[in-house]
Amino acid sequence: MHELWHALNVSVAIFGTGVVSFVLARLPRTEIRAPLYFFVASGVLWAIGDLVADGATTMLAKQVGVAVLYTGSILMPPLWWGIVLRWAATAGVSLPLRSASWRRAPLWWAGAMWLAMITNPWHGAFMTPVIGGRNVYEPLWFMAAIPSYALIVAALAVEVAVARRAARRTVRRQAAFLIAASSVTLAGNWLYVANLTPVNPMVLVLYLSVVALIVGMARDGLFGVMPAALREVARSHPDGLVVVESDGYVAYANRRAHALLAPVALRSDRPLLETLEDPALQPETPLPSASVSPEAWWRALTGPTGLVLRVGTGSPRWLQVVSSTVEAARTSDGGRLLQLTDVTGRRHAEAQARQRQRLESVTSLARSVSRDFRNAFTIVRANAGLLEAELADDASQRRVSRILEAARAGAALADDLEAYTGETESVRVPVDLADILAVVCRRVEPRLPPNLRLHHRRPARPLPIEAHPVQIGECVYNLLINAVEAAPEGERQIEVRAGIDHIDPARIADLVCGAEQPAGDYVFVEIRDESGGMDPEVAERAFEPFFSTREKGRGNGLSAVIGIARAHDAAIGLYNDPGWGCTFVVYLPLDPRPTAEHRARAGARGE
Repeated sequence: MHELWHALNVSVAIFGTGVVSFVLARLPRTEIRAPLYFFVASGVLWAIGDLVADGATTMLAKQVGVAVLYTGSILMPPLWWGIVLRWAATAGVSLPLRSASWRRAPLWWAGAMWLAMITNPWHGAFMTPVIGGRNVYEPLWFMAAIPSYALIVAALAVEVAVARRAARRTVRRQAAFLIAASSVTLAGNWLYVANLTPVNPMVLVLYLSVVALIVGMARDGLFGVMPAALREVARSHPDGLVVVESDGYVAYANRRAHALLAPVALRSDRPLLETLEDPALQPETPLPSASVSPEAWWRALTGPTGLVLRVGTGSPRWLQVVSSTVEAARTSDGGRLLQLTDVTGRRHAEAQARQRQRLESVTSLARSVSRDFRNAFTIVRANAGLLEAELADDASQRRVSRILEAARAGAALADDLEAYTGETESVRVPVDLADILAVVCRRVEPRLPPNLRLHHRRPARPLPIEAHPVQIGECVYNLLINAVEAAPEGERQIEVRAGIDHIDPARIADLVCGAEQPAGDYVFVEIRDESGGMDPEVAERAFEPFFSTREKGRGNGLSAVIGIARAHDAAIGLYNDPGWGCTFVVYLPLDPRPTAEHRARAGARGE
């Protein structure tokens, strides 16, 4: 009978260890994973030691088996206690045992008891091994056993408390499996120690407890376990994936989901709809509060395009959240799968396309209006000039002078519109952009308020372009004045940087103006300010003629910039960072034929 039972225990141990190893490979990387690995390893040591001690025929084999057995049995209760506390914390149940000392103190006591056990052959105060019979327990054994039983009972109490307090049905079911595992181990060990069973049932008891845990993992995702294939797919998925249970709590979220929602945290102890109501997440279309109408949220999320959320305030990101229903395979409880896609790039591209389309429409309108205005004001000026020569009385001449003055102002506006279209004629000559920047910066410095600093360092190499020097200087000047006027109170800085850069087709597509220009090398001038940036709506209209957010502004500065850029086959980029500032970049075609002046200057610098 004893030999048969021993063989059965060996078979159970081998098969059970294989199954446990397979299941442990599916554990997600959470704070429970490491202690659970050590717990299972301790259980395997207990089973192996128990088998060796039970079948020993010599005192040395008996002592080795006892040492291995009690290495596992002494470590298992404090490890299980720590696992249960961590699980309770992840389940969102508030317990008074939050301090790490509650987990560490039992491990220190277990270490002291292990030293007492391992030195037993020298002092005999822990146990007297008996070959072929029951061992005799000495005082130190009771000092180790009583706290171990107390820890298992305490873990059982925590599991029962979680089962009673948890709002989620899944957590209550997980607690039931943990209660079963703790109860089976506690009962089986007590029956054996109390000599109420004719055989040693501990190997079978240990693996019955493991079966309860495995079923809990497979049935209700105990310890965060999910199918390995699904976990790998979710981990490598380019979008964020969030699994929401039928009670609205988050069951799983891949790393991408956590990254996309940062700084908002996805927590398993918080309903998802409460997370979506965080102030850092702003729905594009306002929705009612989840506490009033949760179904309104789910209807929006399960629509054809889902819900678009704005994340953050400074440089916001845009997330498209789409929900689909997940049917449960064996129960009536289903859940939802949320897919989070970062659509910031698409939103940026759409804004750029709208801005270019708006600029093209305004340019076409400005082209026709400027032509008609010029013709009309030319006729007005000619006739008013004739009347001024014919009229003798001063009153009439003053009236005609006002007509001429208004006609000249109207003609100037027509010239501004024509300049915006980029169709003004300009004589281009080879120049060094670095020289123009130096002159313009000296021109702007007297206009700087005390709180503003202009940082500019002359490029180390020539920047040869073919351009109208005065117009390019005016272009840079307008950009600098725009940055100066936008500067808020406090210490701020405007940075002017220039150089040569290669623009590929992908980057050209993101430009406000000049997206039709070919890819290649360009001379660039970049003006970066700390103005706090623009609203997206203002940024889309920034280059429109006569558009200004300032009370006394005419709105001709940036429109002149874009007109000069068009006249020079240049491109313009606007990089708006709300909450921080704006960066304007003008890309001018690089002149591949450096002039004699450029060559002389380069030679003087030793280039």
